[in-house]
Amino acid sequence: MGVSFKFNMTWPDPRFIRAILNPEIPLDWTLLRRTMTTMSWHIDDRMLDEHLIYLLTGGVAEARCGGKTIQLRAGDWLWLQPGIRHSFRNIDPTQLTDVFHMRFRVDAPPIKSRDQTVVERLLRGAHSLNRTWEEMILEFEIGRDQQAERLRGLLASLLIEAGRLASAGDRRGLSYAQTQAITRLAEQRRYEVRPAELARAAGLSPEYFARLFRRTYQLAPRQWLVQKRLEMGAHLLRETVANISEIAEVLGYPDIFQFSRRFKKVFGVSPVKYRHSHRYR
Repeated sequence: MGVSFKFNMTWPDPRFIRAILNPEIPLDWTLLRRTMTTMSWHIDDRMLDEHLIYLLTGGVAEARCGGKTIQLRAGDWLWLQPGIRHSFRNIDPTQLTDVFHMRFRVDAPPIKSRDQTVVERLLRGAHSLNRTWEEMILEFEIGRDQQAERLRGLLASLLIEAGRLASAGDRRGLSYAQTQAITRLAEQRRYEVRPAELARAAGLSPEYFARLFRRTYQLAPRQWLVQKRLEMGAHLLRETVANISEIAEVLGYPDIFQFSRRFKKVFGVSPVKYRHSHRYR
């Protein structure tokens, strides 16, 4: 007996989600990646027959699509329909540009909003989508049993969560200026900073800050700091030849064993396996 899915949402179109979850409908991945760079980054003007989704988690970028220019900042998500001419560039190369991007094809109805076909969908303050995206990248790059099924489920979860965030409107939490202030402080201190200091940077009391922070990132401040330190470790594993002991020391871990345990808890694999999968793919 088949399983039926019901979705109480208007965006994304529930038919689109059902198509993603249907194993009989082809879902082809072209790209699923995270780019972190302090250099100039751009995507030249192009038009592709694929769905493209970008999530900027650091820096400021400019997107040109569908005849419009859109400024993207940390936490912004942009979804483009197939056949939309577009280009991207980071505006300030002195800042760390951190962007998730994916490209995929699926035989599904166009995305609709109020009975109009959507060519692009912009969502502000989508920080909470980071973790699901990281799981997808890990699954895509390393590959395990039932990879295709798991990627379908993760993509559907990502899109449903995006729809919920879109419905939540301005109730998400911290403002853009506040997220920028706490991110700058955390990066300057390599994420070795206390939540109370982040609260001061945001101009809020610790208790109120903690509530708005969780609403924004779906994590407590301490959990976010740990995750960001480990993301920095992942970047060093991918982009440098430093040994794992050196990376653990740079990140403030007392020994390689504690770093390895924490890293595996977040990324699902050891630092050694993570580095190997990115070096020899």
